Amino acid sequence: MITKSLYKFPAQLVHILCLPAFFMLFALLYSPQALDTLLHTAENAYSFNVFSFHLSICTAIIIVLLCITRILILYLFRTRISLNIAGYVAWCLAEIVAMSAFIALYISLMSPGESDWFQFLGVSLKCMLETMAFPYIIIALSYWLSDALNRDFTDEGKRLKFYDNRHLLKFITAASSILCIEAHENYIIIHYVENGAVKSYEVRNSMKNIESMCEQAGFVRAHRSFIVNPSHVTVIRKDRGGFYFAELDSASEREIPVSKKYYEKVASSLL
Repeated sequence: MITKSLYKFPAQLVHILCLPAFFMLFALLYSPQALDTLLHTAENAYSFNVFSFHLSICTAIIIVLLCITRILILYLFRTRISLNIAGYVAWCLAEIVAMSAFIALYISLMSPGESDWFQFLGVSLKCMLETMAFPYIIIALSYWLSDALNRDFTDEGKRLKFYDNRHLLKFITAASSILCIEAHENYIIIHYVENGAVKSYEVRNSMKNIESMCEQAGFVRAHRSFIVNPSHVTVIRKDRGGFYFAELDSASEREIPVSKKYYEKVASSLL
């Protein structure tokens, strides 16, 4: 599976902003022969600066296509799309091919007497592969590295320490063993697995005081009274009344209520 961060909105925004910017800077500063030729196409047919005009339109095409593929598809349908590394590479290549096709179509329409779309498609595809492969790789690697560093919080040996409201240490357990944390009046109840059995431990504290620590451990808020460990969630289901519940992979067969406010956050954490 690809890193969950690549499904989130900030990652989509990074692609939409950085890829067109890199394309424009690459064309202005480096301008390889194939790209330079493409952007100077039909230069003698117009009185204005064709290079700048073509570059602006091509950049706009890239932005529009990325908005469609990244926001309208990959982000909005992130709970339904599950890509492995090969699938994500194919997705990125499909974006590059789509960019090349529309840029070739635009250039062919702007070139009187030279409207061979297939000829421009080959040149456009070569240019886009040379130009866009590098930023795609850099962005993906940066998110994978970031997730790898953050993943240390949920390693098997990582332990969470729970203090009471007087800041006295009351309970220590492995983050991976925790199923969920429940709020009950002035207490939090930690539900965890030990030697295959589900156990609970009460600490006098509030969800507000432990939420930051839990988020660092990869846990998510599912309800005003529950924080859940996504690694123990097997499925999120909707009952006949329209309420959502997260089922846990434990002997307790417990279901955690998921409020509409936190549904998207819980669903995204399962990717």
